[in-house]
Amino acid sequence: MKDSLVHIVLFHQKHEQSGGLVLSIKLRSFLSFGLIFLLLLFLGIYQQKNASSQVEQIQMIKDRTLQTSLLSDELKLSVVQVQQYLSDISATRGQNGLNDGFEQAEKYSNVFYRDIQTLRELNPNDVEKLDSIEQSFQTYYALGQKMAKQYIQGGPQKGNLVMLEFDKAATDINEKVDLFQQENAKKINQSIQDIEQLVQKNTTVFNWIVVIIFVIGVIVAILLSRSIIVPLHHLILSTEAIAKGHLHEPIQLKSKDEIGKLAQSFEQMRRQLSKLIEKIDMTSKEIVTSSERLTTSAEKNEKATEEITSAMQEVASVTEQQAADSSNSSRFISEVSQGMTQAAHAIQTVTDLGQHAKENAQKGNQVVEETLAQMNQIHQKVDHTFEVIRRLDQKSREIDQIISIITDIASQTNLLALNAAIESARAGEHGKGFAVVAGEVKKLAEQSEQSANEIRKLIEEIQAESQNAIQSMKEGMTAVQDGMDLTTQTDDSFHEISKTIEDISLQNHEVSAVVEQVNASTDGIVEMIQRMTYTSEELAANTQNVASAAEEQHTSMKNISSSVEVLNNMANDLKKLVNQFKL
Repeated sequence: MKDSLVHIVLFHQKHEQSGGLVLSIKLRSFLSFGLIFLLLLFLGIYQQKNASSQVEQIQMIKDRTLQTSLLSDELKLSVVQVQQYLSDISATRGQNGLNDGFEQAEKYSNVFYRDIQTLRELNPNDVEKLDSIEQSFQTYYALGQKMAKQYIQGGPQKGNLVMLEFDKAATDINEKVDLFQQENAKKINQSIQDIEQLVQKNTTVFNWIVVIIFVIGVIVAILLSRSIIVPLHHLILSTEAIAKGHLHEPIQLKSKDEIGKLAQSFEQMRRQLSKLIEKIDMTSKEIVTSSERLTTSAEKNEKATEEITSAMQEVASVTEQQAADSSNSSRFISEVSQGMTQAAHAIQTVTDLGQHAKENAQKGNQVVEETLAQMNQIHQKVDHTFEVIRRLDQKSREIDQIISIITDIASQTNLLALNAAIESARAGEHGKGFAVVAGEVKKLAEQSEQSANEIRKLIEEIQAESQNAIQSMKEGMTAVQDGMDLTTQTDDSFHEISKTIEDISLQNHEVSAVVEQVNASTDGIVEMIQRMTYTSEELAANTQNVASAAEEQHTSMKNISSSVEVLNNMANDLKKLVNQFKL
C-alpha cells in the first residue's frame, strides 16, 4: 500500500510536468485524507466483527457446550442414584421401613428423561447417541426394578439371577454416558482452542493494520505538505524580488494546480510591469529633452524681446516646435497612463487569484477538521471494542464460578461414594452390587474433578489471552491518538498556508499603491503639457500684433520657464520611481 501511494504521487508529478492530468490542492486533500479515513473505518469494522465473533463463541460455550457438560454429569448421577436406590431396596427387601427405593429410583429416572430431552434440544446432531443412551437406560431401569422385586419376593436366590443382567445393563449405560461426557469435553477443549487462535490472529492483524495506517498517514502528510509548501516558498521568493524592484527575474514554477495558476498571474504581472517601466523610462527621457528645449527657447525669446520685429518668424517657428513637442509629450504620457491602467488590472487579477487560493486553503482546512472528527469517531469505536473484550474477560470469570459448582458436585459425589461403601459393607455378601455402585460413584467423582480442573486451566488461559487482547487494544488506541495528532499538525500547516497567501495579498496592495502613484504623476504631466500647448497656440495667434505680442511673449516666457521647472521636477520624480525597478 505504501508503494502504491508513492506511485500515485510520482504519476501525478509526471503528468504535471507533461501538461497532462492535474490534481488540485483540494482534490489531493480529499484523496489523501479520504484514504486514511477509509483505512480507519475498515479497521473499526474489522475489529467490531472479530469481537462479535468472540462473543458468539463464548456465549455458545456457556449456553450449549458447558450446559451439556453439566447435564451429562447430572445424567451420570441419575444413573448412579437409580442403581443405588434399587440396590438398597434389594439389599433390605423393603423391611424395617426401608421401602422408599422404588419411589426414589423413579424420581431420578424422571430426572434422567428430563435431562435427555434437554440434551436433544441443545445437541440436535447427537440425537442418535442420546436415543441409544435412553434405550439403554430403559433396559437398565426395567432390569433394576425386576431385580429389586425378585429380591423382595424370592430372596437372594431369585434376585441374584437378575443381578447379572442388571450389572451388564449398568456397565452398558455407564460406558455410553462416559463416552458422551468425553466427547463433550473434547468439544469444550476445541471451542476454547478456537477462541485462543482467533484472539491471537485478531491481535496480530490489528497490530499490522495500525502500523500500516500510521505509516501511510505519515507518508501522506509529508507528500501533501511538500506538494504545497515547496512551490509556495518559490512563489514567495519571486514576489519578494518583485517587491524589491527586481523585474528581470522570471517566475519559473511548472505546477499546474492553484499555486501554479497564481504563479502564472504573478509572472504576467511582472512582464506587464517591466514593459510599463520601460515605457515610463523612455517617456521621462523624452520629457527631459523637451524641457531642455523649452528652456533654451525661453532664454532666446527673453533676449530677443527688444528685437521682436526681426525675430517674429523665429518666435513663430519656436512656438510651433513647442506645440509639436507638447503634442508628442501628451501622446507619450497617454501611453504611460494606459500602461498603468493595464498594470492596475493585472494587479487586481493577481489579488483575486490570491483570494481564490486563500478560499481553497480554507476548504482544505475544513477537510482536515472533518477528518479529525471522523478519527474521533474511530477512537470511540476502538473504545467500544475495548469494552467488549473486557466483558469477555468478565464472562470467563463467570464460567470459572460455574466450574467451582462442578467441583462442589464432585465433592458431593465423593460423599455419596463413601455412603455407598458403608452400605455395601453392612450388607455383606448381598452388598456386592452396592459395592459396584460405590465404585462407579467414585469413578464419576474423579472424572468430574479432573474435567473441572482441565476446564479451569483452559479458562485461565482464556483470561490471560483476554488480558493480552486488552493490552493490544490499548496500544491500538495510542496509535489512533497519534494519527489524530498528525491530523492536527496538518491543520496547523493549512493555517500557515492561509497566512502566507494573506502576506502575498499585502504585497500586491503595496505594488498597486506604487502603480497608483505613478499614474497620478502622469496625470499631472498631461495637465502641464496641455497648458504648455495652449500657451504656444496663443503665442502663435498673437504674432501679428508686435507691441502687445512683445509683452505677452515676455509673460509667456516666464510661464514657460515655470512650467519647464515643474516639468523637470516631475521628470526627476518619475526617474526616481523608475530607478526603484531593475529591468
